[in-house]
Amino acid sequence: INELCDIFLEYEDILVNQSGCGCKYMRTWRVYQEFCHDFRVEDHVQVIEIEDTEDPLINCPEPTSVNTDGSLGCDAFVNLQLAEYSDDCSEVIEMDIVTPVQFFDNITEPTGLVLPVGVNDISYTIYDACGNYVTCNTTISVVDNAPPTARCDKSTVVSLRSDGTALAPAYSFDEGSFDDCNLYKTLIRRVDDPCGCRLPQYNDMEYIGEREGHHYYISTIARYGFEAFNYSEAMGGNIFVAETITEHTWLYNKIREETDAEYLIGLKDKDTTGVFRWPDHSLPSFSLWEANNPGDDIYVAVNEAGNWETVDATVDRYFFVMELDDICTFSDRIYFCCEDAGQMVPLELRVIDRFGRVNDCSLETEVQDKVPPVISCPPYMVLD
Repeated sequence: INELCDIFLEYEDILVNQSGCGCKYMRTWRVYQEFCHDFRVEDHVQVIEIEDTEDPLINCPEPTSVNTDGSLGCDAFVNLQLAEYSDDCSEVIEMDIVTPVQFFDNITEPTGLVLPVGVNDISYTIYDACGNYVTCNTTISVVDNAPPTARCDKSTVVSLRSDGTALAPAYSFDEGSFDDCNLYKTLIRRVDDPCGCRLPQYNDMEYIGEREGHHYYISTIARYGFEAFNYSEAMGGNIFVAETITEHTWLYNKIREETDAEYLIGLKDKDTTGVFRWPDHSLPSFSLWEANNPGDDIYVAVNEAGNWETVDATVDRYFFVMELDDICTFSDRIYFCCEDAGQMVPLELRVIDRFGRVNDCSLETEVQDKVPPVISCPPYMVLD
């Protein structure tokens, strides 16, 4: 107020109501004016309400990873920590936690629960006294780091067929192998092979062909990225590595004879630095990036046009290509021949769990030839 006009101003606040969510004031403004040695006074009443409409601040616990506890439930007991929070006005009155297996209402201290294997999304919600709320999310990954337990049946007998051969599935040599989560596959191989190595057979892989001593398979079931890499290695090979663009093009054309689906290859940005390498840490000798842009994800798939593109194989499943350099490796089935008859043949059984971890056991199987020989008598003859 311009004091030269002989006008003066003051106010007085009276607290009318106060609660956890705010307060109400009655402010009385009083104006004075001096005029000809006289004072004029005028009052004006203003109501001021102060409310808390801001959401609280919340900070979720960092994502964590724990191992399964080794039980057959394929899970782990974990302690849920409380989120950190603050509010600039009213008090925080409630914290709720949502997990894949249980809802926790109004949690005031850390609490424990059992979570299944995999990535578990955990959601925290904070409410203040005025009904404002905020949510944050974190994850707890339960990982199966324990290898499976392999148990070989050491009393097996294989009987040759009439053609002098036998084909036995891997599970016939298994005596109760198990894993605290899930077994993915049971495989078998010969320690030595007088019958000559046969091309491995897999019930979830389709043989594509051979080129310069390399054998290629494509999965018939879509898998996550970590499964594609781990399963390929566990089966005795590796996920496809394109040493030259000629090899890459040959394989692409062979696969396109069977399917138009995208398929994972061995390129991966493991360290999330934007640099993609093969499993042996080498850089590719050529580039087939779609629009020359690798993208933000860490796994690489060959698309329908034959170009590379990054994909989120942590969320979505893709087919993948496995490469074998040695066919004398593990297979779903094993071949026996006449050279094995009467012998104790050494074998190796391999069990693979869902995460691609392996364990082996050794056994010997007796090969028997129970088919009687075929005799042909000479024709009837009369001798003088």
